[in-house]
Amino acid sequence: MSELKRTQLFDIHVEAGATMVDFGGWEMPVQYPTGIVAEHLYTRSDCSLFDVSHMGRLLIEGPDRLAFMQHVLSSNVALVKPGRAQYCMIPNATGGAVDDAYVYMYEEDRYMLVVNASNTDKDLAHFATILPQYNCTVTNMTDKCASIAVQGPDSDKILGQLIGSEVPVGPKKNDLGFAMMEGRKVWLSRTGYTGEPIGYELFIESAEAVWLWNRLIELGAAPTALGARDTLRLEAALPLYGHEMGKDPSGKDIPIFAVPLAKFAVSFNEQKGDFIGKEALLKQQAAY
Repeated sequence: MSELKRTQLFDIHVEAGATMVDFGGWEMPVQYPTGIVAEHLYTRSDCSLFDVSHMGRLLIEGPDRLAFMQHVLSSNVALVKPGRAQYCMIPNATGGAVDDAYVYMYEEDRYMLVVNASNTDKDLAHFATILPQYNCTVTNMTDKCASIAVQGPDSDKILGQLIGSEVPVGPKKNDLGFAMMEGRKVWLSRTGYTGEPIGYELFIESAEAVWLWNRLIELGAAPTALGARDTLRLEAALPLYGHEMGKDPSGKDIPIFAVPLAKFAVSFNEQKGDFIGKEALLKQQAAY
């Protein structure tokens, strides 16, 4: 049995008394001593923290980066401009999901693609078969930066205290921005996996992850783990790879359009052109 991976915040979880489990090859907290129900309710009423550093963070750079992304993703990546993010699927040729993912453009000359933790190696292998056709690179940055989700109605207040001003991110879902928090640079996105209308995902250099986590708790956020993350996403009717998408119990592909959110993640716009699985997905769209 291979050794489980650990995020930059592993020791913090253990010190806080979290119950640790194997989650997609990562040793992650499933609940803290307060319990899943309390964590769920605190997210809805106040503000919770989630360690999402196990998610894969890939950097796509090079002259053909857009053409590559348009080919391997289901969404129209041409619509992603600096300061915006976009939900997408990584389709296979038969219309199944290799993974679902999020595309971020913090800077004009590169994309960041966040993928599911258990699929990172599989996604990289999938991309490696296609990359020789394009003049671009895909770099795994997962160990170089950490990611913390800050979710709940008090998120703006708590982050504003660290920034010393209002959160410098636009008001719409999927808006992005940068902020300095007590001398540390943090990348923020108005995204999350809880269904909360106010929530962010933060990216910070790995060496600063423990500092950020502890400061957010000092300001009133509560640590929350995978158990409540699952109940929150179920309450919000958000799909999870390996459950509502991916493979069914018999090993067959679950059609991407069987997931209601697919209508936001798949584009047949003329600007996008051809892409992996397009014909199969057109048939699915007609059927669903």
